[in-house]
Amino acid sequence: MTEIDIILIDVAQGKLVNAQITSYRYLALSYVWGKVEMIKATLSNVESLRQQGALFALHGQLPRVLQDAMDVTRYLGERYLWCDALCIVQDDANFKHSQIALMGNIYGQALLTICALSSPDASVGLLGFSEAAPGGLPLDITRSTNNYVYVSSPPNLEDIAQLFPYETRAWTFQERLLSRRCLYFTSTHVYF
Repeated sequence: MTEIDIILIDVAQGKLVNAQITSYRYLALSYVWGKVEMIKATLSNVESLRQQGALFALHGQLPRVLQDAMDVTRYLGERYLWCDALCIVQDDANFKHSQIALMGNIYGQALLTICALSSPDASVGLLGFSEAAPGGLPLDITRSTNNYVYVSSPPNLEDIAQLFPYETRAWTFQERLLSRRCLYFTSTHVYF
């Protein structure tokens, strides 16, 4: 495969890095932007975003879904994340066009795609993760009462997916379809 240059978020050092798509293990983020104002990579700030700790310093300006995706990336023991708002220079028409043409490669090469299924826009975090107790995901689906054990069975992902704005967007449909593996965050469950 021909080497393809992309930009990734280094979640350990809090900065953007240049990468070859087949040389790095990375996760990708799929979410609904909505009408949320957020920091984006632009020609005027991309170099400063490459400085160690730059994204940590801007933490409060990052949309909640991206903050959570960076945390999930670290939680899963990975170092790199791809997110369109920061990994595509938004006001560089040639670069933006070339990266959009590579969406199949970008999502297809990702180790997995984090899908913010029930987040209506980027200001809402990964529901189910944001509210997690320190140290983990809220995955306690077993209850024991009076010597009986009750196990909750999650609803079928395909059934509940239709309830969220995520499924109405062509971009997120493409991202989900092109991904090898998806980790879906809903308001009540996490699906892999």
